[in-house]
Amino acid sequence: MNTEIYKIKVIKTITILMLMFIPLSMGLNYINDRDSFTILYFVLFFATLYHSYCFKKEQDSTKGSEQILIILFGLYFAFFLIGEQKSFDVLWGLIIPPIAVITSSLKRLKFWLFLTVSITAVMIVITFIAPQYVHYEIFPLFSLLWALIFISYMAYSYKSLQAKLEEKILSYQNSLEDKVEEAVKEITLLNHNLEETQIEILEKLGTLGEYRSKNSTGHLSRVGLYVKELSLLAGVDEDKAKLFAHAAPLHDIGQVAIDDSIVNKPEKLTPQEYQIMKIY
Repeated sequence: MNTEIYKIKVIKTITILMLMFIPLSMGLNYINDRDSFTILYFVLFFATLYHSYCFKKEQDSTKGSEQILIILFGLYFAFFLIGEQKSFDVLWGLIIPPIAVITSSLKRLKFWLFLTVSITAVMIVITFIAPQYVHYEIFPLFSLLWALIFISYMAYSYKSLQAKLEEKILSYQNSLEDKVEEAVKEITLLNHNLEETQIEILEKLGTLGEYRSKNSTGHLSRVGLYVKELSLLAGVDEDKAKLFAHAAPLHDIGQVAIDDSIVNKPEKLTPQEYQIMKIY
C-alpha cells in the first residue's frame, strides 16, 4: 500500500476515536463535577471537529498529523496544570509517541518526542520550586519521564530503521529501473541492427538478381520507389509501405536460377525459353 494512503487511513481512524473519546470524557468529567476538565474537553472537541473538517477537505497527512499531535499535546500539557495525583491524567502523555511514530516523518517525530520529554522534565522542576502549580508527586512524574524516554527511544529507533529500509528499497527500485532502461535500450539497438541487417540482405539478394541482367541497371531501386508510392496511395501505412519497398527488389530473384544466355538474350525468346522465364 502507498505510504501516503496508509497515513491518511491511520489519521482518519485516530480522528474518529478522538471524536468518540473526547465527548465521552467531557460527559464523565461533568458528572463528576470536574468543571476544568469539562471545559478542556469541550474546547478540544471543537478543535478536533475543526481538524476533521480541514483534513477531509485537504487530505494532507502531514498537516493532519500535526493537528492531531497539537491537540493531544495541549491535552497533556493542561493535565499538569489542572490534574491531580489521584487521577493520574498525565498518563495520557504516553500515547503521543506511538501516534507520532505512525503519522509523522522522522524529523517531526524527533521534534514531538523531544517536546514531550522536555515538558515533562520542566514540570518536574516546577514541582520542586512551585508545587502549588503542579498537583502531582515527584516520584510518579519521574516514573512517567523514564517511561516516556524509553518509549521515545524505541519509537525513534523503529522510525529510523524504517526510514533506512525505505531508502534502501527506493535505491534498489531506482537501480532496477536503470537496469531495465539499459536493457530496453540494448534490445532496441539490437532490433534496429537486425532490421538493418535484414534490409541489407534483401538489397544484396536483389543486387545479385540485377547483376545477372545486363539491361536492368537501376531497375531495382526504381521498383522499390514505385512500390512504396503505390502502397501509400492505396492507403497502406508508412511502416508497411517501407517494408514493401525493401522487399520489392526480390521480385526478380528467380532469375538467378536461369542461364545467362536466356536472361541476357537480345533476340526474342523461344517458346521453351519463355516457359523457363515464366517458371522462375
